[in-house]
Amino acid sequence: MYTSTMFRRYARRLLASVALLLLLPNTTACSLSELKMIDVQANPPVTSVPAAAAVAIPAPASAAETDATQSPVENAEPVVPSSAKAAPEAIDKQAEKTDANILAGYLVAGKSRSHIDGLAPSFKAQLVEFFAAMPDDIRASTSILSGYRSVEHQKILWDRAVKKYGSDAAAAVWVARPGRSHHNMGLAVDLSYADPKAIAWAHENAGKSDLAFPMSWENWHIEPRSSRRR
Repeated sequence: MYTSTMFRRYARRLLASVALLLLLPNTTACSLSELKMIDVQANPPVTSVPAAAAVAIPAPASAAETDATQSPVENAEPVVPSSAKAAPEAIDKQAEKTDANILAGYLVAGKSRSHIDGLAPSFKAQLVEFFAAMPDDIRASTSILSGYRSVEHQKILWDRAVKKYGSDAAAAVWVARPGRSHHNMGLAVDLSYADPKAIAWAHENAGKSDLAFPMSWENWHIEPRSSRRR
């Protein structure tokens, strides 16, 4: 590479000298120093430039130029992983204003939600109306102690009553046989009162919601008024 470059350089100098002699007819010879001067003027020396400096550095492209050269996919909005996307607002089913959720607010603390969920839908609606009609002080003194019961649980209560009262006949006065209780059908609720005024109000106003206390010896046991006529 170096030899080829030097050869081309001296060839140019030689051609320049020959051309000068042809252009100067009155001159037959030139001194060596004069020829060198002419050569330098015709062919300026090549100054070596470091490789790093010889590389052209392009100017930064503008934002508009960058957007124009990118592909549509590159310009598209980034795909957000589903895990990073905002999840839809969670629905709190316990906060929904259903009859069951409203009645669950009156359930004695520690009692299973099944006491409410197992009640007949029409009966739940009647109870919601009944509680809504109560004055604030009466409502604050009235709770739901028991509602729906499974037949298996009713048998436990029945066996306990037979043991306590000594016979089936005596037990039947206080506890229904398994499968025959309105609790097993989701048509009965036992209330709990914190104030005697709540008992009086409940018995005076139950009929307005088509409810009744069918057993005088159980002033807490409330049912749909029509359930005993089945």
